[in-house]
Amino acid sequence: MVPNPPSSAEPNSYESAEQVLSAVDDAGRGLRVVFERRGDRFAHRVELCVGGRSQLLLRSIEGDDSELWPPSPPLQQLSVEERADGDVALLVGMAGKSHWSASIAVERAARRIVY
Repeated sequence: MVPNPPSSAEPNSYESAEQVLSAVDDAGRGLRVVFERRGDRFAHRVELCVGGRSQLLLRSIEGDDSELWPPSPPLQQLSVEERADGDVALLVGMAGKSHWSASIAVERAARRIVY
């Protein structure tokens, strides 16, 4: 099982192996996004959770720093802000002259994750 991020009212930057945004209710149903550090970037996957079990729905396809044009944007920094209605993640990264960003929000009450 993947641990939940530490709680804090301040935004957090993560350098550990995995971090989770969870839109799972008390019955264990919903979605979660798992961020995993791979080399110089974060990969992520979306999982469906039902009754304490999770099933992979989507997974990013990552390249590495040797590729001229990676298959996914190299998102290299992850910051998570905890909010009352659900956590928000901001990811940023760059390669050469290109820059990328992504934001992912959790709507806990609706068990929804919004990219």
